[in-house]
Amino acid sequence: VPATTSACVKLYANDASGVASISVDGLFDDTKYGHYEMHLNNVRISSADTGLELILRGNLSGTATDGSVYWTAAGGNYNNDGTAGAFDRADNDGGTYAYMDNTWALANSGQTSRHANYILKFANPQSVNKYKLFYVVSYGDGHENSTSYDKVISIDTNTALTGLTFLMNGSTSAILHAEILLVGFRK
Repeated sequence: VPATTSACVKLYANDASGVASISVDGLFDDTKYGHYEMHLNNVRISSADTGLELILRGNLSGTATDGSVYWTAAGGNYNNDGTAGAFDRADNDGGTYAYMDNTWALANSGQTSRHANYILKFANPQSVNKYKLFYVVSYGDGHENSTSYDKVISIDTNTALTGLTFLMNGSTSAILHAEILLVGFRK
């Protein structure tokens, strides 16, 4: 953690609404920043389909890659009608995207008071000699339960990432709302 708040630089902030995907691109500079943190807050979708999940793809030269380069492992807890549960998930082994959390129930427009939040922590996205690792914390109150999950996402490429793209898997449903913040921490 930087010794001063001036070491933390806001690189991007936006409220997205009614879009099919969210792409934050062209803002990484590993010569200036030792690590990054991205927040996606109040994420909801416009569809009532509870089978949709928020996914992540890394951008190569400004375009989200759907190459078989994504690996994930996660674990967490949920409340389901007053009963605590645990859920572990390891998937996307060489998949074409990474799931952002463990649930299949992102809050939708019919549940206007519900939402999900994500915090991504990562370093060296522009590295050309190591894979990209992301530590993700997600929490929310999606479809009839509250959740809290920790996850590691690996994007197995030696190509520099220029950004990140978020969208829904298996659907063109628009993301109704998401507040996005990207900060860089000076070296």
